[in-house]
Amino acid sequence: MGNGRLPRASSGINWLIIRWAALFDFGIIQQVVGSETRVERLPLMQERRGGGQSGIDERNNWLKRYETTESRRIITVAGCKGGIGKSVIASALAIEAGRCGADVILVDADLGGPNLHTYLGIRQPERVISDFLSHCVANIEEVILDTEFPGVRLISGAGNVPSQANLKFAQKMKIIKAISSLRADLLIVDIGAGSSRDVMDFFSMTDGGILITTCEPASIINSYGFMKNVVYRRFGRAFRGKKHLVGLLERGMNPEADDGIPDIEKFLDELSELDTECWMEAKAILSDFRPGIIVNRAESAGEAGVDEKLKAIVKKYLSIEAECLGAIVEDIYVKAAARKMTPFSVLAPDCPAAQSIRRIAARLLDWSSIEAPIESRMG
Repeated sequence: MGNGRLPRASSGINWLIIRWAALFDFGIIQQVVGSETRVERLPLMQERRGGGQSGIDERNNWLKRYETTESRRIITVAGCKGGIGKSVIASALAIEAGRCGADVILVDADLGGPNLHTYLGIRQPERVISDFLSHCVANIEEVILDTEFPGVRLISGAGNVPSQANLKFAQKMKIIKAISSLRADLLIVDIGAGSSRDVMDFFSMTDGGILITTCEPASIINSYGFMKNVVYRRFGRAFRGKKHLVGLLERGMNPEADDGIPDIEKFLDELSELDTECWMEAKAILSDFRPGIIVNRAESAGEAGVDEKLKAIVKKYLSIEAECLGAIVEDIYVKAAARKMTPFSVLAPDCPAAQSIRRIAARLLDWSSIEAPIESRMG
């Protein structure tokens, strides 16, 4: 949990976002003035260009293989940078789901820095995912570990295997296919930080992944950038082999270029003129992609409302309907629990952060259809 405090007023937060973006040449930000909301554009930072990878199926085949069924749901949990709290939140959601009677498998797919086991009080996992990759075991079910928490099992990414952080494409697909074959009521997959291809492909195992952000301007801006990168990664997979669309995709990824495309709507307009079939596929990709947003370490109702602002940004510029799942308050028990290798919801079941997790889990798993007002989301 961070010690720095941002201004509590909503207008103060938005001013910081604008100022930060201006100083560092970041992209699209939202400014709220009184009861009015307006979106302003600043030059976007240069984004890395990535070439295609051989062996990737088109999006329909990809997602159809990994869709959830009535008896199973996959939730991927990502964060735009390390230390944002995604592993803490992933483990807390798993424990809460298990407490409510669900059969949960928690997967540590943050292979560059796996630590999910520590939040469950496990010091040295007996079996890890690298055992599966190195053929020490025949199938991934053999590395599943029981935990002391009802309904919760774990696949640990621990092992300190250097090559594990830089997977070959075939290894990545092997893990994704294996995870997606697991049988449980709920699979929660904690993936790495940042916007690497591996992270984006793990996130795209489902259309309803969760993105963790904080109220810091850099985190909000990076969260927008992450969702944009995921969208264009999906476009790139879907349009693989369409050479006449390569230039269009590059212009969409680099809106600050002289011929750059500033937003998704203009991208779609040009795409419709070049390839009607791909235009329809792009519309389907955007319609299906419904990420959830959780704000971590919120210190006020104004900060808890950052998710709504981020939702408005991605709706306007990416045509994505994100879902605001709620905020987790700044809570001293979270850091204290991490030091004790004990879940904070177990160490202090009635602490504000634990109450926040229970509300988010209820909304996320559709155990409650009641939409709480922004103030009540603060716990």
